[in-house]
This record gives sequence, structure tokens and C-alpha cells, in this order.
Amino acid sequence: MSEETFRIVVAAAVLAAISAFVVQVVLAIAVYGVFRTIRRDTAGCLAKFEPAFDKTGPLFNEVEVAVEKTELVINSLSSRAVKLRSDWRNLVEETTRVSRQAEVLRRSLSLDLPPPSRLVRNCGRSTVATTKPSRARKTTPSNASRSLHSLSLAGHATDALSRMLLAPE
Repeated sequence: MSEETFRIVVAAAVLAAISAFVVQVVLAIAVYGVFRTIRRDTAGCLAKFEPAFDKTGPLFNEVEVAVEKTELVINSLSSRAVKLRSDWRNLVEETTRVSRQAEVLRRSLSLDLPPPSRLVRNCGRSTVATTKPSRARKTTPSNASRSLHSLSLAGHATDALSRMLLAPE
């Protein structure tokens, strides 16, 4: 390629670059004009919503404070629930221990206990008897055996409850 042809090709490339730059400038000015028109047209609409925007700022601040307070309350309740569960487990363990001791005491006394159905009937009678005015009842071996049997039944119930509550999660 001759030197003359090379200069013509380079000049054409420079003209193409300049024309691309000019086209970009014209398009940028056109886009700016469109945005300015949109801004002018929406200025009235934004002016109507500006009081609402001004009111929502403090509202969002209040919501943020409320959320923080709620978080503190939830954390407090969570720690109290853990403590309550621990206290409940301790209560169940202590009740279970006492009922087992009552069972051991009942067995050591080796008293002849009535069947549970008779015990329920006797409890019904004693409830009726306590509602009527009567003399104080004497403590007899059969009354003591009924009380110990009641403790034994309560022990079985607390054993089941403790197994349920103390089961691993």
C-alpha cells in the first residue's frame, strides 16, 4: 500500500471517530432534555407527596425503636422461658424423688392396701363426709395406707411426666 492510500484511510478513520463523538454528544443532550422534561412534569406530583414523605421519616424511626424494644422483650421472655423450664424440671425431679421415698416407706411398712377401685370409692365417701359436719376422724392404719397408696399413684404419674419432660430434645 502506498503512502498516499495510507493517509486517506487514516483520515477516514479519524472522521468516523469524530462523527461518533458528535453523535454521542447530541444523544446526551437529547437524554438530558428528556429527563428535564420528566422532572418538570413530575414536580407537581412530588410536591403533593412531599408532606407524606416528611411524615414517614419519623414513622420509620418510631418503627425502628418499637422493633428494638420488641427484640429486647423477646430476648427477656426467652431467657425466662428457659429458667421456667429449668425450674419445672427441678420440681418434677423433686416430686419424683418424694414419691419414690413414699413408695419405699409404704413397702417398708408392708401394709395391706385396698385395690385402686376401692380407694376411689373411699375417696368419694371421704369427700362426701368432709362436706357434712362431723367429728374429726381418727387416724387409723387403713387411713394411713390409703394416703400412702395415693402417694404411690402420684409417684407413677410424676414418673411418666418426668420421663416426658426430661427426654432429650
